[in-house]
Amino acid sequence: MARVLVVEDDAAMRRLVTLHLESETHDVITAEDGAEGLRLALEAMPDLIVSDVVMPRVDGMGMLTGIRANIRTAAIPFIFLTDREDDDLRSRAKSLRVADYLVKPLDREDFLRAVSLSMRPRKARRTAPGAGTDAPGAGTDAPAVDHTTTAKMARRPEPAPPQPAPPAAESDDSAIDGTVWFFAIREFERIAETVGDDLQNELMSAFHENVLDVVSRNSGWIVKNIDGGFIAMFEDDGARLNHAERAVKAAILCVLALSRFGTWVAERFKRTDLPALAAQVGVHSGQVSVCSLSGGRSGRTIIGEAVNVASRLKAHAGELGWGIVCSDAVLSRLGPRISIGRRGRVSVKGRANRLRIAEVTALQPRPGIGQDPEGFYAGLASAIDANTRLIEAQNAVRGRGAHAPVATAVLAPAPFEPAPRAPVAVDGYRILRMIGQGAAAQVYLADHLLSGQRRVLKLVPLDNGEDCSMVGRFVREYAALMQINHPNVARVFQHGHESTHAYMAMEYFPGGDLRGLIRRGCTPDMAVRALIQLASGLAAVHKTGVVHRDLKPDNIMIRQDGSMAIADFGIAKRVGDLHGPTRHGDVMGTPYYLSPEQALGQQADYRADIYSLGVIFYEMLSARRAYTADSAMGLLHQHAHSPVPLLKGDLIRYQPLIDRMMCKQADERFADADGIIDFARACGFVPAP
Repeated sequence: MARVLVVEDDAAMRRLVTLHLESETHDVITAEDGAEGLRLALEAMPDLIVSDVVMPRVDGMGMLTGIRANIRTAAIPFIFLTDREDDDLRSRAKSLRVADYLVKPLDREDFLRAVSLSMRPRKARRTAPGAGTDAPGAGTDAPAVDHTTTAKMARRPEPAPPQPAPPAAESDDSAIDGTVWFFAIREFERIAETVGDDLQNELMSAFHENVLDVVSRNSGWIVKNIDGGFIAMFEDDGARLNHAERAVKAAILCVLALSRFGTWVAERFKRTDLPALAAQVGVHSGQVSVCSLSGGRSGRTIIGEAVNVASRLKAHAGELGWGIVCSDAVLSRLGPRISIGRRGRVSVKGRANRLRIAEVTALQPRPGIGQDPEGFYAGLASAIDANTRLIEAQNAVRGRGAHAPVATAVLAPAPFEPAPRAPVAVDGYRILRMIGQGAAAQVYLADHLLSGQRRVLKLVPLDNGEDCSMVGRFVREYAALMQINHPNVARVFQHGHESTHAYMAMEYFPGGDLRGLIRRGCTPDMAVRALIQLASGLAAVHKTGVVHRDLKPDNIMIRQDGSMAIADFGIAKRVGDLHGPTRHGDVMGTPYYLSPEQALGQQADYRADIYSLGVIFYEMLSARRAYTADSAMGLLHQHAHSPVPLLKGDLIRYQPLIDRMMCKQADERFADADGIIDFARACGFVPAP
């Protein structure tokens, strides 16, 4: 819309002001002091200057004096930012025709209102007859969204002053084929009720950077901030993927970003009353008119039916209890990597026929990269599913079920289509999609038809060629889990077999696994809380006489409420069992987390799991592996012979706990997992019960 020069020596404040302005599609240039600001004002001839008062070299008042003394820049509107009220400074600023004078910290809405009002006279002069520019031609379609009104991220009790009339938009030569999405954060206005408007706006600005990065990487652009969300546009630009597929991929990644952002916010503020954040997204492809409000991409907006339909689908996503809703126009352009869930039809205002829609549920790995390295794509699917569950829960609280009739949307029943890659149908379950695959087992997300709950189905073929031990391990895993009833151990509900496969129905964990949490970053408090939960779960496992033997972040699952559970007992073994899955000299488990005795092919007992938990705890604290090597044999050698790794800085307080858990000699470790909890409490890491 306009070019704004921001002059501010504080980098954080400069960035915040820039984000506020860019969210309103302004083109922003920045300077760190008054001298640089004067130079840029003459070069760029901005429509508005926003400046701090106190700065090195040339301060704000000195720069303003220079601006007013030059005939070329004398009429540029000017807003001062200051740390405190100063009547003398305000009087001097007024004499130099300062449009507004704002005291930090800035209120987003007040600041953007001041920006809009400051440029109002200048816009009037530019569009007046004889001002040197032609008025835009009449007859242009009105935008679906008012792109000059400030995006209100928080509700305010007082009425807003009249906004300036939006400048008429000039359409490009013709409409283009593109994909538009509307991304909205549910319950976002409640953040302001909890932490205040200013902090809410800062959080929105921080999340905006994540969305901007995702959209840009997928060759799209942010058109506009909307109430607690964003509008994005994707065009064909010669990229390998078409615009619809890039748009849906970006929407999926933004849902993942929001799930991580919500976790970060909750951890940062240490509060339990913050609302959970869920996204609802509407995606539609069609003809879009790109209109120019000022020069360059930052001054563009979009209009047309595709924009209106995407906006309606965003609303339907919330009403139906879905997360990402795409139209059939999008669906017809998607490749095999995009997984689709429920389907239906909705009524859309302005269209005679109901629109076919589909729910986006996952993004599959690219061909040729193997089976989901590090569980990234499984994490995407889990984030989308958790997002959908949260919307359904919010709808229930609001008194309307996910599939209840609504005024503008009616869900048409769609026939069940089994997941195309499911090797067998399991009686009593609706298989939705594959979420993981190992050497012998395939793992699927499924709905339990009787209870309506989500479950995980683990399938193992009964005839596995030469490897007959897989079914035996599968049975042992079920037997081990059935003995344990503890909140920090994964629950198993059912076991059986169909014609070609054995199956086990287990608890579903929408929060993903510990690997994902470590990747996002753990604070020491988070690491300690996780350690206590896992030690408690291990204690329960060991009391049944079972050793896990493959404890690693990928086998530690996270529930919706943040609690953790130990899973995957596929190579677990009962102590003293001579007929288990290993013999003396065999090495079983994951090399990064193996105990020294496992690395040496010796018999392992409970203390092997304690060592592995110590390695995991070290990784949570330091965000790096305890040992690294170029080969598996190199890792095994380090576990057996290298010193215990050392923590650095403030983390050194946890070193005694790491040392006890990761002792090379098993008899020097804690005798049992309860000892870990007792030691942590004695050191003051956790409060006494």
